[in-house]
Amino acid sequence: MKPPSSLNPAFGPPSLVLLALLGFGLCSACTFDYGEAKFTIGAVSAHNACFSQAFPLEATFFSARERANSVGVFLQSVPGHIGETDLVFFEVYQPDFVNTRLGQPIALSPPEQSDAVVRGKLALMGACPQMLESFYIAGDVVFEALDPLDTQSVAGTIEGASIVDARTGVVVAEGLSGSWRFDVRRSQPFQEFFAQP
Repeated sequence: MKPPSSLNPAFGPPSLVLLALLGFGLCSACTFDYGEAKFTIGAVSAHNACFSQAFPLEATFFSARERANSVGVFLQSVPGHIGETDLVFFEVYQPDFVNTRLGQPIALSPPEQSDAVVRGKLALMGACPQMLESFYIAGDVVFEALDPLDTQSVAGTIEGASIVDARTGVVVAEGLSGSWRFDVRRSQPFQEFFAQP
């Protein structure tokens, strides 16, 4: 009979496999030093307690996830599922066009626009898990870099944007400003294919 450590030579000793799995399962407590992002908010007219708790929002987990025809840029307060974090999110529906406009402002498309270039969303599920409202970002975004390939960069800024209740169309906060820059990682957990927020 083979000794236990050689039962699965392709995966290494069972103790190391268990430690690796345990470490991956605790990823929500990990820190990743591969970028930075910070956002501030101006006047708030609704959900004051939630915005006060979430902002200034300093992201610690970043990812650029290629989809069939777009690139999703996730800027999360902490690692983990997007339904459990504070999140600024951009869905770039026309990445080739955006790459011809680097350094130039691009208007964020509202939810009802069919030929969207870029849409922005905000989620505050870290600060207020009970919140039922969803928000989109209205204003201009500037991408300085947008390359979703491994080790490449994604960077941009936003200045003076509005936060709009997606259901009612009412502006709930103004003056969203911030910047982000990070190096793309293509491995787990950076490429989890969660649903869009």
